[in-house]
Amino acid sequence: MRINLNNPKKILFAPLDWGLGHASRCIPLIKECLALGHQVIIAGNHTVSALLRPEFPQLQFLELKGYEVKYAKQKWALPFLMMKQIPSILSVIRFERKWLDNVVTEWAMRYSDFR
Repeated sequence: MRINLNNPKKILFAPLDWGLGHASRCIPLIKECLALGHQVIIAGNHTVSALLRPEFPQLQFLELKGYEVKYAKQKWALPFLMMKQIPSILSVIRFERKWLDNVVTEWAMRYSDFR
């Protein structure tokens, strides 16, 4: 998606914290947005911040509760462990929606990478 260069936007990046892949995929997107003159703010928990803050020390970071999903050691156990975590996952989803409504009022764009 290209955004008009003559009209810089405020863009929130809030990558999912289920591993570092989501946050690392945001790095080139954030760099491109900054190169185009947009204001970028990053939201995430300590895991996301630990990866992205050294890469973008000049940016504002907002604390956003993570899912902190646990993975099974044995492949066969993963579906059962994921089902066990469904209530806490749904709780975080509800929290995120309220958080987003309260924090983000004048943003042009949100990029969540599955969040």
